[in-house]
Amino acid sequence: METLIVSSLKEQMEFLGYSEPILTQTEVEKTKQSLRKIEQIVWFDLIEKQSNKVIGSCGFHNWVKEHKRAEIGYYLHPEFRSKGYMVEATKNVIEYGFSEMELIRIEAFLDPENGPSLGIMSHFNFSKEGLMREHYISNENVYDSVVFSLLKREWKSSS
Repeated sequence: METLIVSSLKEQMEFLGYSEPILTQTEVEKTKQSLRKIEQIVWFDLIEKQSNKVIGSCGFHNWVKEHKRAEIGYYLHPEFRSKGYMVEATKNVIEYGFSEMELIRIEAFLDPENGPSLGIMSHFNFSKEGLMREHYISNENVYDSVVFSLLKREWKSSS
């Protein structure tokens, strides 16, 4: 995440679009409080043992420490898919989230057409919570997302 440093109240006011200093200081404090509540990313590279090459990644983003929840995400280079790598990685990342990050809820937002990701959700007993209509835009196309969650108390009983 890029950090913008604003050195004076005048610069803060110009940046935030305010003319009154009291409003500017209030906005700055609100922003600081919001940023303290979100630890953006905890991400791991997946390295193939034989070649020692990075073949994908898996981890959490949108981590809200205050509410002990984060969104899981992953990517695997196409030539390494359907070989069990992501299942192995996801299991370790889920365990890390619940034990080290002290999460009580892991969320996932998936394309309803992404069969392999839906399979991972099923494999780890994520609960389907619903459909987020027109949830994201990619290449100027609008897509839905299926929402899944896994709670720590459910993980303990299934792992």
